[in-house]
Amino acid sequence: MPYRDHPYEFKIEVLDAYEAAPSGTRKDVLKKYGLYAPTMIRWRKARESGELQPPTPREPIRCVAVGGRCPREANEYRTLKLCRRHYYQVWRNGMAGCSQCGAYTELRRRECDTCIGAEFKDYGFDLVGTYVNTHTPVAVKCRECEKSFPIRLNNLREAQKRGTRGCSSCLRLTDEQVREMLFQAGLRKVGPFLTMRVPVDCICTRCNQPYRARVGHIHHRLRRGLRVWGCQPCALQAIRVVELTEQEALEEFFELGVKDVKGWVNAGTAVEGRCIHCNRNTTPRLTILRRSSTGVACASCNGRGFWSIPALRKNRKLAQAPAFIYIYEFTDFDGTLFHKVGITRDINGWSSRFDEHERFEGELVQLASATRIVCRMAELLILRHVGPNAYEPSEHRLAAGHSECYLPQGVIDLESWLRIATAKLEEGE
Repeated sequence: MPYRDHPYEFKIEVLDAYEAAPSGTRKDVLKKYGLYAPTMIRWRKARESGELQPPTPREPIRCVAVGGRCPREANEYRTLKLCRRHYYQVWRNGMAGCSQCGAYTELRRRECDTCIGAEFKDYGFDLVGTYVNTHTPVAVKCRECEKSFPIRLNNLREAQKRGTRGCSSCLRLTDEQVREMLFQAGLRKVGPFLTMRVPVDCICTRCNQPYRARVGHIHHRLRRGLRVWGCQPCALQAIRVVELTEQEALEEFFELGVKDVKGWVNAGTAVEGRCIHCNRNTTPRLTILRRSSTGVACASCNGRGFWSIPALRKNRKLAQAPAFIYIYEFTDFDGTLFHKVGITRDINGWSSRFDEHERFEGELVQLASATRIVCRMAELLILRHVGPNAYEPSEHRLAAGHSECYLPQGVIDLESWLRIATAKLEEGE
């Protein structure tokens, strides 16, 4: 029988029999009850410290089945507070109680009306209709503008992850915001703004020609970090493959943060170069750089993707998830000693990078933990700091992460860099 299943009376009985028995016959007592001497020591310490106490008497809990017709006592260790018969009936039928408060409901769902109403209020709505499930529209009323309309709970949860709260009427852009957004896209607002999908009359600032643009399309591109070049003809002219001399291409690449460019053919062909900021190898295309609003060719400095700082800022749950930042030491085939900095979600799980580094004969030098966005910012700052000492390992020396390697020049304290990264993120907010 496991240790946690022994009742209080059983422990006291065994302890009294064990202590009353002579020293030579105590093992017979242990053999009789199927226990070991360390268990007696643990129970004795618990009794002396006061942890071993008799259970507190509780009033019997009646089963909370539908209608309260069941007079049976409920199992206290069950979250649903049902008797054994009703519990297994619920388990067989696929029914369960509320996922938030544990209350048993008559409908086949995992949320009760009280918790659902509280969640809608947190999102800024009052529940008007009858709630069915998360993917079925339900009538709600906005608490700010008092407008009623149907909406799905799943859509509200996704909007909360993106940082938006309220109905579409409350989140509607003003004319001043639309004018500023169109100006960033190279357009001057002339006509009235109705909705995000209705085109707005504008004038392109590049060619001074009239143009009708959808604010929703421009807003989507700006949020993704893409550059908008005014009207469509101007955009095609800006990003098309144009005939440039090699000197003009080198000057434009240098303005976009790329030096030592080799292999220039045209604007649509990738070239080899090095990042000005971190001194790492990169293979950009001039047409792609013209579309990017960041204007940074290096993937390490740009940081666009699942682990990027902009993506983590949008997803707060992912940004606050725990992560680890580490430094591993490797020896190249020619005997060169180099370090690699990286981040991982866990140490022993399936997503850990440690097993891969150990397979390539790496040795862990430092390890620190923080939130995912702080670790990512610290990694970017460290890569920029060690940029002049960037090192390219030999082929097949590592499976991945060649752009995160550098030659060790001094000691890098991960805790200090995490504090610097936290301060940078606070300044950005």
